[in-house]
Amino acid sequence: MNKIYPLVLLAASMSFAKLVGFLNAEAPSGWCGNPFSIFIDTENSNDRSGPRYGEFTPSKAGVTFRNGGVEFKFCTGDRESLPQARFDYAVLSLDNECPAGSYRYGHHHDTQDGGHNSSTGYVGVNEVGSNVTLYFCYVPKNVNAEARWPFHWSNGLFAKFDGSYASRYELYIDDEDSNNRNSWPGLASLPQNIRNGIATIMSGSGNTTYHVTHWTSHIFYGLSKSAVDVPASSESPLVAAVPFAPAVKGLNRSLVSVELKSAGDVKVSVVGVNGAVLANVTEKNLQPGVHQVKWNSGMIPGGRYVVKIEQNGMVDAKNVILK
Repeated sequence: MNKIYPLVLLAASMSFAKLVGFLNAEAPSGWCGNPFSIFIDTENSNDRSGPRYGEFTPSKAGVTFRNGGVEFKFCTGDRESLPQARFDYAVLSLDNECPAGSYRYGHHHDTQDGGHNSSTGYVGVNEVGSNVTLYFCYVPKNVNAEARWPFHWSNGLFAKFDGSYASRYELYIDDEDSNNRNSWPGLASLPQNIRNGIATIMSGSGNTTYHVTHWTSHIFYGLSKSAVDVPASSESPLVAAVPFAPAVKGLNRSLVSVELKSAGDVKVSVVGVNGAVLANVTEKNLQPGVHQVKWNSGMIPGGRYVVKIEQNGMVDAKNVILK
């Protein structure tokens, strides 16, 4: 029988998972958790934005140049830490802090005056208005890192790296040319070697250059998940592979509705937009089907939250509105 669990307020000193955005490198249906996008409206007069390097089109890494601007497409990830790879890389930050093992900074795009910057989905702390400010989590390279690719193959990264199993694109963004005020919030406070590493991935004062990379071995060689070049981690950012993945169906102040495709223990978490876990509920030995997991919302204010469900090593998460 389900029990009512009191609200669990976790101490600020504990390590919590932080939300980040991975570039959506052509993720198959069901593998992209909480997708979102950010459109940057570039200079309309003599716009020089576009790809400057790359064997394939950058859309394979989740980037599209269209309608006088550039669109970044992301999948949401939930990480307590970010592993090192054999190359420097960065992911988009959705929280006020980055996962362990990474350094946080931002880039402010002074975009076309009177332009039409826009976003879809939950973009976290990133600011999309008359201008665009993006925040990043940077991970310095480790040439001895075990994993050739640190995440699932559908996760693209901001990185300047290519090889037999990855392709890189150099992207040039022509920001506002008149009275340009691009800046890099938080960058100056980082150690010089970290700033140098970041500069290999993204740079620019008047305009901006980004490098993005995505996994390609599955395209070139048709490798199976057991092949040697497959990433060490084949997990999806927030959504496990069908048909056995659990699913979040809804939330109110007393119940979380979930659907299970297999039997097992279930952990449900309610996460604030700042990444803090506000409540955890665990149910034992649930059978397949729809369940109403009881929880106590306590004094949690109404607003936007992420509800995450974990079962048998699989994860699902949904953006919800608590009234």
